[in-house]
Formats: sequence, C-alpha cells, structure tokens
Amino acid sequence: MFIRASLVPVQPGTSDAVMALSEQLAALTTGLAGLQAYYLMRASDTEVFAIGVWGSEAEEQAAGEQVRGALMQQLGRFIAGRPQNWAGEARAIGAS
Repeated sequence: MFIRASLVPVQPGTSDAVMALSEQLAALTTGLAGLQAYYLMRASDTEVFAIGVWGSEAEEQAAGEQVRGALMQQLGRFIAGRPQNWAGEARAIGAS
C-alpha cells in the first residue's frame, strides 16, 4: 500500500468551497487503477488536507499524470501556494 498526504494552502475563506467540490473530485478519481480510498479534510480556513491510499507508488504516479490537469481546473482558483506532501509505503495496523 502507498499513501500520499498533502496539506494544501487555499485562499482565505475558501476551504468550505473546496470541500463542497468533493463530489466533483470523486468523479475525477472514479476508476483510477489502484485507488483504494481518498479523503479530503478541512484542516483550517486556509488549509485542506488530502490523503490518497493506493495499491502502489506506480499506480499513484500514473493517476497523478491522468488527473492533474482536471484537478487544477477544479481547484486552481482556490490554491494559495505549493502543497506540502508526504508519501511512502504503508501498512494497515490494528482494527479497520
């Protein structure tokens, strides 16, 4: 399993609007090879936290190439800076 977590700075007062786009963002990710789960969390008024769970790093990288343009079309006007990203191999532990 491979996880990418991103803390995305957004324009002040727009995190609710970004969260409201979650249904449209879900449509972008439907059918992507290896995607196990994708979460979007309002971290603050100026930050959104995204977590993607993938089967492998290669699948995450391929999906990024596929959806990057459409994602920026949907979210670009809200983005206030470069996201902080953390990514790596992961294992599930404990109860699900």
